[in-house]
Amino acid sequence: MSDSVNQGGANAGGDIVGRDKITNVHMIKHQQVRELVERLTKEMEKDEIQQQWIDNLAFFEEPYAPDGVIGLEAKLEKCGGPTKFPWRSGTRNSS
Repeated sequence: MSDSVNQGGANAGGDIVGRDKITNVHMIKHQQVRELVERLTKEMEKDEIQQQWIDNLAFFEEPYAPDGVIGLEAKLEKCGGPTKFPWRSGTRNSS
């Protein structure tokens, strides 16, 4: 029996490392950083991202009531629910 292994034809879709792997990281150039900062500054000045969020959230501003009754209290009154609401008086029933 032999202790040697031949991995000459091995394919893992990436690096095959038996022990230590050295990865060289290349820092981005000063010019690239400057361009990214300029782009960020322009976006902040125009509030492009904020406006997109505002536009997307505006959808939730209008009430959605498929039954035509808006609000919890109005829904309870319509269905014959309680006429006194504990959250209005600031006290709750202990029962």
